[in-house]
Amino acid sequence: MIDFTKINHLPVTPEKLLNNGLLTFPHSNVSTAGELLDRWQVAHYNTLTFKIKGENSKLLFSPHKHKQGGTNWQDFNLFDIQETIQELSETFEFDPEKANINFIEVGINIPLDEDPTKLINCFVIYRNTPFEKMRVTGKGYGKVAETENFDLKVYNKSLQYGLPFHLLRYEVKVKIMRYLKGYGITGLTLADLTRPDIYPIFKTMLLDLLSGILIYNPDIDPDKTENTNDRDLLKLGKFAGYWQQLDHRRKNEKLIRFSELAGTDKIKDILKGKISDKWELLSNPDKYTTFNNTIEPDKYTTFENEQNSFENDKIGQIHPTINSVYVRTCIVTCLPIRNQRLGTKYISAKGVKWYCENEPETYEKRLKPLLSDKWLILHCGDPMKIYFDEIYHQIRNRSLDPKHNFKRDYANLERKGLKLFPTLDLLPPDMLRLLKTEQ
Repeated sequence: MIDFTKINHLPVTPEKLLNNGLLTFPHSNVSTAGELLDRWQVAHYNTLTFKIKGENSKLLFSPHKHKQGGTNWQDFNLFDIQETIQELSETFEFDPEKANINFIEVGINIPLDEDPTKLINCFVIYRNTPFEKMRVTGKGYGKVAETENFDLKVYNKSLQYGLPFHLLRYEVKVKIMRYLKGYGITGLTLADLTRPDIYPIFKTMLLDLLSGILIYNPDIDPDKTENTNDRDLLKLGKFAGYWQQLDHRRKNEKLIRFSELAGTDKIKDILKGKISDKWELLSNPDKYTTFNNTIEPDKYTTFENEQNSFENDKIGQIHPTINSVYVRTCIVTCLPIRNQRLGTKYISAKGVKWYCENEPETYEKRLKPLLSDKWLILHCGDPMKIYFDEIYHQIRNRSLDPKHNFKRDYANLERKGLKLFPTLDLLPPDMLRLLKTEQ
């Protein structure tokens, strides 16, 4: 829900940051002659960026990416936000109540049945501001409408991260914080982001801004429209420049007609429903254990087809016998998934930690044996977080297609240079059969 965030005056002294063992500021702010230099000193820790100059400290970061190792395509709920802010404030010794936010991105990832690019290309204007192609990290594609106070962004999150399913990102980048005063938010702090009552306000903002967007159904063919004026309007209305050159009265009349012809309101209503449902789940994580996918798919386009089956696949297996509450189970270990976000199919590092702390016997018998003896010797004495991360890594590895794993291992073996015996002679029978099947 919360992405990139900027705090221009972090309530911590530069001395504390300079002396923090996790941070390395490569450049001193004092010259060799002892003169104090007027320049920013910068340190990076994971996805965090700290800047100090004089008595001022800055923090630039994405809570979502920090929590999830540099990515932001997974669900990020209120519990995650609370944990992240608590961790940061304790690690870097500042009071989140005094950490005033100067810039914030609020958004949500929405699953679709088709490539989001098809829908993204149908975003035309916000009010009178055109949607233009935006730069996206990686191979992503998106559009942005830039206004003085905020930017509206919509982009293909699945393309950005090479995901095996379709994910649309809808996001508002608030550049001028006074814009939030219109929603009753004054002086937003990091501590405010840990409070549940702020999230209905953010949801209202997202939905309000969506109302002002002109969008059309990509499956409607203008050439099949009998009325000449309507056909021309459908063709021209797909371009932002057409609307920008109209006077106010004519624009309103044509917007109403275009929306009727292009299915604008129906598309926006469906997107609003998706945003509301997902937002409620993320801002009320206690609903995860009783999540029911009861929304009927709308057939206005193929974006909605098979929505129920997609969500069921995403949720994974269900174990219905624990205190009469539906609990998802890991598809590899078959253990119930505890203390994790909706939609996960595997026990994550966070879940492994839960078992270690709450069910140590299960951890010792079912999870710790996933670590090899060699790995345990090499990492003896390491922090437990390293163990949890490696167990999660092993769980994910075991979920992959064995052919994929074998081909990778075989390729690595071949790259190791000349061998005393042919590689094929070294392979166990089951791998040899896989190789012959592939060939």
